[in-house]
Amino acid sequence: MLIESTEFISLQVYTPKGRYLGLVKNMLFDMEKGAIYELILTHTNPEIIESGLDIAVPYRWVDKIGEVVMLRFFPGKIKLKEDPDKPKRIQRVRKRWDSDGISRDEWR
Repeated sequence: MLIESTEFISLQVYTPKGRYLGLVKNMLFDMEKGAIYELILTHTNPEIIESGLDIAVPYRWVDKIGEVVMLRFFPGKIKLKEDPDKPKRIQRVRKRWDSDGISRDEWR
């Protein structure tokens, strides 16, 4: 069966458990093999993808394509990795008044 690549754009994508994952925004092609390599998803479900960020899903995870895209595999909830080299953000909190009537700064 042949399908135009433009027909993929804006298709809804669902996990194997039937949960909405996101919309197809774009595709990456492997020009040497002449095949789709990944689907780029946007408007992702924040319950599954932390912060609702755009993600790339390997095409080998795709099970069926019709009115929607069904995946045969999805690893579960995706969380952002913390970068150990990136310093944690320190926040300055100004307390209004202390018990002795002096305004103080606090660092968290």
